[in-house]
Amino acid sequence: MADFKLIQLRSAADLRAAAPHWDELWYRSDVSAPTARAELIAQWIEQFAPRAAFRGLAVEHGGNFVAALPLVAGGVRPFRIGNLPANAWGLCGDLLSDPQANLQDALQPLAEGLNGLSWPLLRLAPVAYASKRWQLLLPALRQCSMTWHVTPIGQVGQVVTQATWREYESLWSGNHRRHLRKARKRAERAGQLTLDIHREFLPGQVERLFRLACEIEDQSWKGRAGTSLMRSPGMFDWHLRQAQRLADWGQLQLSFLRHEGKAIACEYGYRAKGTYYSAKVGYDPAYAHFSPGQLLRAMLLERFHNDGETARVDFWGPLTSATAKWSTQTYPVGRITIAPNRIPSRLMLAGAAACERFRVRGRVARPESIIAGAPRKPAPMPIARAEL
Repeated sequence: MADFKLIQLRSAADLRAAAPHWDELWYRSDVSAPTARAELIAQWIEQFAPRAAFRGLAVEHGGNFVAALPLVAGGVRPFRIGNLPANAWGLCGDLLSDPQANLQDALQPLAEGLNGLSWPLLRLAPVAYASKRWQLLLPALRQCSMTWHVTPIGQVGQVVTQATWREYESLWSGNHRRHLRKARKRAERAGQLTLDIHREFLPGQVERLFRLACEIEDQSWKGRAGTSLMRSPGMFDWHLRQAQRLADWGQLQLSFLRHEGKAIACEYGYRAKGTYYSAKVGYDPAYAHFSPGQLLRAMLLERFHNDGETARVDFWGPLTSATAKWSTQTYPVGRITIAPNRIPSRLMLAGAAACERFRVRGRVARPESIIAGAPRKPAPMPIARAEL
């Protein structure tokens, strides 16, 4: 234990300075989302919490980081608590751990660092709480006499591409297959249908293509509701900075479905470690009779099944009927609320857990929909739990 040293990073600038060590740990970890890399976390902090306290806890061993967790203050004064740098616009934080290290020893200084923070509670969400990295943190918290409460939020769908395209396609419901077949024939009778994927970019091309994708999104219901990136102050510029950095790393993918050369659907995604993350999708409602969003999804998945590079697709959000019809497995996400070893914190956690139980019992819904985040309608194809 003496060889493990806890380091506290206190600003976005500190995090950027430590980026080589942080990102090297990310590469070794089982976290594949590139949004957990140092620069994208720093961008999130500057956009959404520029005045909030930041604590990046890292455990150093032998000159390398072997565990790390970014936290930012949230809530309303005086009830500030520690959160992950994550919100509805971007999920930019996770627990990183080196699978080659002795994690029981590596995570203990991290837990001690969490116990020493001034925040009365830590509210970490969304996290894949059933994954090995988070499950190994819990005994370390117990060693520090900390308490916690896990609240399941839902499931996230994935497509594993081990099967052939035909084998995967056969798992769809009959209605889903027929709908896509008819939509594609209808679109191809009206003109040429092509899939346009960009993973390498010339200077200035990221901004031009990203703007095109956002203009397509803005034509949808999101534009009318004022929630598209183009109509949300600051969001286009922030996402563009994120996209440009992902492109620098070779981890950005911008995809377009084109009909007679015109882009009618788009997807903003990122890929790393064999996983593709679907971050944002949109389509032109003038072409809704072609089901362009679903056609784009089907053509992308076919490409992923055949490219030999993509092991899985992660839909990067709560399981819905729109993603369940494609998913072959799911994994649970939730919220871990942690109380440091202090009486006021324990009381706050007990109150929060009681409120959660009361809220769950008060819902008028099936228990499995509340506790496990299951969709209201059963998925039309077999879905297995992912091994994380």
